[in-house]
Amino acid sequence: MKIAPLFMKGDPANCSKNTVSWIVGGYGINRSMSSEHKEDISNLRASVDAAQAAVNTAQAREREAREETEFVLACLRELGDAENLAAVYDRALDLLRDEFGFDEAFIVRAPFTGESYSTVATTHEAFASVSLVHNTDLETVKAGKAVHLADMRAVPWFAELPGSAQARMAATLLIPIPQDIGAMAIICTTEQRGGLAHAPLQAAQRFGWLVAQALRTTRVREDELQSALVRLSSQAERDQTDFMLAAVDALGEGVFVVDAQQRIIVTNERYRQLYHELADMYVPGLNIEEIWLLERQSGFVTMLDLPEDAAINKAEGWLGTTRTDRHSLRDGRTIRATDRRLPNGWIVGVRVDISELAQKERDLTVARNQAQAASAVKTEFLATVSHEIRTPLNAILGMLGLIRRDQLSDSQHEYVSVATTSARNLLMLLNDILDVSKMEAGKLMLEDEDVILAQLVREVVQLYQDAADAKALKLTWALDPNLPVAVRADGGRLRQVLINFVSNAIKFTDHGWVNLSLQQAEAQPRENERVRLRFSVQDTGAGISETAQERLFQAFEQVGASVEKRQGGTGLGLNICHRIAEAMDGETGADSSLGRGSTFWFEAEFPIASVLGYSHAPALNTEEPRQEVRGDDALRILVADDSPSNQLLIRAMLRPTGHHLDIVSDGLEAVRAVETLPYDVVFLDISMPEMDGREALAEILQRQQDGQLARQELDPTVLPLSIVAITANVMKGDREKFMRDGFSEVIAKPFNEKDLLDAIEAHAPHQRQLNRPAVVVRTDTLSDSDVAVPEPGDPQAIDQSVLDRLLETFGADFFSTSISIFTDEIDGRMMLLGNPSVSLDVTRREAHAIKGSSASYGLTALSALAAQLEETPERRETALSQMHRHWDHARVLLKSKCL
Repeated sequence: MKIAPLFMKGDPANCSKNTVSWIVGGYGINRSMSSEHKEDISNLRASVDAAQAAVNTAQAREREAREETEFVLACLRELGDAENLAAVYDRALDLLRDEFGFDEAFIVRAPFTGESYSTVATTHEAFASVSLVHNTDLETVKAGKAVHLADMRAVPWFAELPGSAQARMAATLLIPIPQDIGAMAIICTTEQRGGLAHAPLQAAQRFGWLVAQALRTTRVREDELQSALVRLSSQAERDQTDFMLAAVDALGEGVFVVDAQQRIIVTNERYRQLYHELADMYVPGLNIEEIWLLERQSGFVTMLDLPEDAAINKAEGWLGTTRTDRHSLRDGRTIRATDRRLPNGWIVGVRVDISELAQKERDLTVARNQAQAASAVKTEFLATVSHEIRTPLNAILGMLGLIRRDQLSDSQHEYVSVATTSARNLLMLLNDILDVSKMEAGKLMLEDEDVILAQLVREVVQLYQDAADAKALKLTWALDPNLPVAVRADGGRLRQVLINFVSNAIKFTDHGWVNLSLQQAEAQPRENERVRLRFSVQDTGAGISETAQERLFQAFEQVGASVEKRQGGTGLGLNICHRIAEAMDGETGADSSLGRGSTFWFEAEFPIASVLGYSHAPALNTEEPRQEVRGDDALRILVADDSPSNQLLIRAMLRPTGHHLDIVSDGLEAVRAVETLPYDVVFLDISMPEMDGREALAEILQRQQDGQLARQELDPTVLPLSIVAITANVMKGDREKFMRDGFSEVIAKPFNEKDLLDAIEAHAPHQRQLNRPAVVVRTDTLSDSDVAVPEPGDPQAIDQSVLDRLLETFGADFFSTSISIFTDEIDGRMMLLGNPSVSLDVTRREAHAIKGSSASYGLTALSALAAQLEETPERRETALSQMHRHWDHARVLLKSKCL
């Protein structure tokens, strides 16, 4: 037959049914074929079909084998490159996902037979806390067979899983990872019931074997690496130890190391050189504490910062793990000793010879003490000189102010104006020098008060309006409409900066205008309720050169000698402004060019204040003016008061009346005065030095009884002298006591012009002869020292109506002078009270004086605190601290009132 040869010519794999059909059809041309021939053809057809099926199966197996080989090779590459076990786990899960297409998977491991399985790696955190006990499925996996679970709800151990894991385990595939000890498996999950059924179990088992091999290889590699590191570490430690010992010996510092029992491990050569007297004892194994004890007992070592019995195991000097102290050696050297405790209890000590440094420190200490002493002398000198100069200067200003109230000619007015201007310039110079001195000493204290911005700017402009008008300058001001109403700041210091800027602008501008503007330095207030403000003063003056601008804010710097001669000035104003800005965490600057004017600015950030309303109109004096006494009605009046500010007030109140007025400073002078001149009325302050008011009263009454007063020598029949008590000490029972002493009347501080004149009119000799009135004791202004004192800044702490009345009644010149005298007085008395050696009697006397003077100027809180100190002088330290707080606040307010 020809079929077989034809069939066998080609590759069986390329033979098709069409070819067979063609052969059979060609063979069947003879339609008269016998039945035997037909049967042979059928058998041939069946053989061809079987061969075709075998070929297809072989091709499929070859393809599967190739794909499996490629997968295995890929697994070997990926798993073989893993550096540690965690990397093997992560790469195994990634490869398995690509091959089987599961949703999530996790690897569980039981370290030893019988222990439960726990998760060591996972693709989802829901399986991180899975813990499985041994069960039938896991036993099958441990035996090396993969297990497919099509429906996890039917699996007994499914209920033991966490709910988050159950939601992702509708079906699973368990793949074994053979282990020599314990057991390990990969559990692939899907949320589709019956899923993962297509996964070939044998391929999964082979994959698990590959993972196991990769884990073994990685463990071996890690073990080998660890062994190599241990060997290298041991060698490195030996090398490091040798190097450390060599380095310790080479150090310039003395070094020792002791163990936890204070036994010496090592000391270097430098250490043994420093402690040479017992150098031979510093050998390994000996207790270092015992050697130290011998050194101290022999006098070789003297402890400077620690007690002589201080030891390493004691707590003295240790701060955490470090202790540092100094000690001196017999040969005069100073050693700095630093010990550091290590975690294992060992101690490393370092000893450094700091003899030269210690000598420099001693020299610096001497120099610092000398500098501090010099600074203190300078400060005291400035304060003393200031007081000594300002006292007569204030008197000059006061007298000039009183003279201006008289009828003067034009030339006399001019003379007084020139004298007043010169005195004010001198007073300004003193104030500037004192301000700079305080700032250099770090004593610039800022107040914290509500400052109404519009009021601040308006007051500064109003203050210099006359000066601008005198030079035909236009003085304007402008405020940003977005500004807050008020801020928390030191209003006095802000006003000082603006006054300096405006006064300079007017001084150095001959034509044009000066403008004071205030605006926000930022578009909107900050969220923390703070705002940054920029104060600017612009003028059309001659301008300042760039070279001069660099020195503007330095002390004693001026724009030029010609200007200095023409305009005057100290050169301190802008420097003070710069220091104030720094104290407020702000900055100052100037923008100017020659011929184009200048702009001086100050910028700082302030908290926004909430102010419901304000009024700064001065209180008006509603008393009817008194007529001046003339001719025979004029009386001779004596006032004894040790307070310079009260003396000035009384003089200003009584001089316009036409009475003859003499003022003395203590009771002894008052007694001598009444023996010399025929006084009609005497005012005695109760608390005075040398001789107080009550003692002076007793002496005067005794001399009156003996007929020794000057007024009795002129007229032996004259009525008894009227003596009026002035005091701030009119508590319950005090009034009666003063009246029993023999006073005609008691006037309480603070007093006003009406109080004095009422007392004079009531006790004048002609009035007493006509109608002798009953003694009047004023009680409307008396206070009790036990009353609660308001805090600084509280409206009740200072009665501003008193200040407004003084300003309205006597004018700005007198007011400024009286405030300066009052400030100097309180400063001096507070300084005296601050001396710890002051006796209780002096404390009472000074407190009483402060109480009265403060009340006269409306400082009610300070007056109340002084009253408490007067009653309990032993509590001076506490009371003085409170008084300083109130006085510091009041001083700023008083100064601002004078501007």
